[in-house]
Amino acid sequence: MAPLSIDSLRGKQSVRVTFKLAPETIDMLAIMASQLGIKQKTLFDQLIEQQEILESMAQLRAQQERLEQQQKRQKTYVLSQETLETLNWLAKKYKAPRNMLVEMSIRRLQPILAQEKEKHEKRKKLLAKVEKQRASSDQLLQEAQRLLGDDDPACQEIALASKRWQESYARLAELVERGKGIESF
Repeated sequence: MAPLSIDSLRGKQSVRVTFKLAPETIDMLAIMASQLGIKQKTLFDQLIEQQEILESMAQLRAQQERLEQQQKRQKTYVLSQETLETLNWLAKKYKAPRNMLVEMSIRRLQPILAQEKEKHEKRKKLLAKVEKQRASSDQLLQEAQRLLGDDDPACQEIALASKRWQESYARLAELVERGKGIESF
């Protein structure tokens, strides 16, 4: 375990930094953070901390020109001090705009976003099937209650199974609801 130092502790401090980015890029970061269940700061830090990828991206001037032509919007993010220092160092080293490095880093999420969108569509289909199972378990419970009464052990087991279907449906519906932002991408 590495010893603590003032610099390592300062590197973990959060700072607020404003960038000019394409609205699509801003949305992508927010949607992916939500979809993955992590904070934007954490996702941002992970993207920027991969220096070797950023260094290769910083050399791509053609992408820079294309990104510079897009409409930009200011957005403030919370980053670790260490991430900000890495970003500033790369921008200076490659004489690349910091905004461009951020934009390109976030755009690396596009393949993951596409995969998550596919999964979201599959989850929606599964939700519909689970809804049918849930409704079927409710009908079975009503039949068991009518035939055996609420106090019968078989009826209680069916009631427990029905309750589990209800709970599973609710959790899956929450998951699908959380992923709705990805549909528009």
